[in-house]
Amino acid sequence: MQIKILLIGQIGFVLNLISPMGINCITMKKVPKIIHQIWSGIDEPLPEKFKILGETWKHDYPNWQYEFWDNQRINEFIKKYYPQYWYVYCKYPFNVQRWDAIR
Repeated sequence: MQIKILLIGQIGFVLNLISPMGINCITMKKVPKIIHQIWSGIDEPLPEKFKILGETWKHDYPNWQYEFWDNQRINEFIKKYYPQYWYVYCKYPFNVQRWDAIR
């Protein structure tokens, strides 16, 4: 017999756990308060309208962590944490595929 328990916390995502006793627990984990802004414009800097968006988010959500990702930071991240995917990442024919991969 398996018992299911729903543990609800703050707004977040569901984590399904099975305890050593065979009890299936579903818990709600808190979503991290992080705003990620990605700009992968190889030949052009971040346009002013997107800079303003980033500043607005930082102003409106002062308790949230703000992270800006450009090509250099994205490349360093993949090389450090996912080196096995670096070759594939570089071989994508379209930038949108790289953007989707990093998200």
